[in-house]
Amino acid sequence: MISMLRPLTLQLTLPLLPWTPEATSPLARSGVSIPLLLTPRARAHSAMGEAGERQSVSGMIYSAPEGTPHVRLYTKEGCTLCDQAKEVLVAAARQRPHTLEAVDITDPENSDFWARYKYDIPVLTIDEIYWAKHRITLDDALDALALAEVGQLMPSKGEPDAERLERRLKDAKGA
Repeated sequence: MISMLRPLTLQLTLPLLPWTPEATSPLARSGVSIPLLLTPRARAHSAMGEAGERQSVSGMIYSAPEGTPHVRLYTKEGCTLCDQAKEVLVAAARQRPHTLEAVDITDPENSDFWARYKYDIPVLTIDEIYWAKHRITLDDALDALALAEVGQLMPSKGEPDAERLERRLKDAKGA
């Protein structure tokens, strides 16, 4: 006996985001939006390109109106802590619009960031001010973005510097 199988239908419920991914989206037509635009990544967000070569994960993740904070996420492909930080920042954007840009520290043009941050990604800056590394919480992000909006964000202590650390370790071994 052959039984008829019904197709499986999944219904996904996505959180209501305060920006419009594109002008024709249902969210945009709903009238619920803050003008924060998701932008195409500058480059592919995959580990391998068509010929098997590594692809950069650098690029604009989303952008907000002029005058809102600009967050840079120093990252590299496969960084799960970076993905978690990105999720926190996307959630924070619902309350505190900001631009989020990924900077791949393994890109040849970013060798200075590789030298500083290779042991500590994710590293995050807001408006060029060092803010955090490793893990962030939604409350931390909202607080920092609120301070940045009014120009009162101060650099956090402990900005990574892998080259300095390596020099100190080398000097300690030589002593």
